[in-house]
Order: sequence, then C-alpha cells, then structure tokens
Amino acid sequence: MRMISMNSMTRIATLGGLAVLLASCSGEPSASDISKAMNASIQAEMQQVKGLTAGLAAGLPSGTANPMDDLMSMQVSDLEKIGCSESGDNAYLCDVSYTLKGGMFGKKGKTMTAPVRMLNARDGWVASAR
Repeated sequence: MRMISMNSMTRIATLGGLAVLLASCSGEPSASDISKAMNASIQAEMQQVKGLTAGLAAGLPSGTANPMDDLMSMQVSDLEKIGCSESGDNAYLCDVSYTLKGGMFGKKGKTMTAPVRMLNARDGWVASAR
C-alpha cells in the first residue's frame, strides 16, 4: 500500500481550499444562498401578517394560539438552482425549483418552478420582488 507524503497532503489541502475560495468568488448565488434568502423573505412577510392578525387572537380564551399561526408557517426546502443570469448591478435572475412546505401546502408541500431575483446586499444575498 502506498503512503501519501505530507507534501502531497499539503498540496491537496491547498488545492481544496483554492477551489472553495474560487467557488465563493463566482458572482452568482448558490442554491443555498437562494434558499436562505427566500426563507428569510418568507419569515419577514409572515411576521408582518402575524402582527396584522394578532387582533384575531385577542378575543380568544387565554392561552389559545392565533388561528392563523399554522397557515403562516411556511418554508422553502429541496431548492435546486436551474441557472442564473445577470440582472443589473449585483443582481441575478435565477430559475429555481423548490418545495414550499407548511401553511396551506401542508407537510408534504407543493413543488414549484419560478424565477427569483437575487440581490447581493452588504449583509449577503436577498430575494427581491423586483
């Protein structure tokens, strides 16, 4: 059995690190970036809706949950990036396929394919409506 020298291991580690660095420098967002941004956008919108519907729970007996809570807990999963094209400065239009689970789509979810505009903001990738 052939032993790998320390010099070879160093080269492999350096090449692996370089590959990760180069991948992170490519301009377009990864599938993980898109999924995180879409989930963050959904959560922000759901928080606004929860604030608006908080009055619904006000008249319910103490300890009763807002009846809208179950309908508003949705999450993107199983996202596959089909491809992205530039769409302005620091922006990409990405075609994705994903499953939206929870809420009105239930535990099984509904699989959809749609374009998503992504902006590379100061704090990372953001899903944009325009």
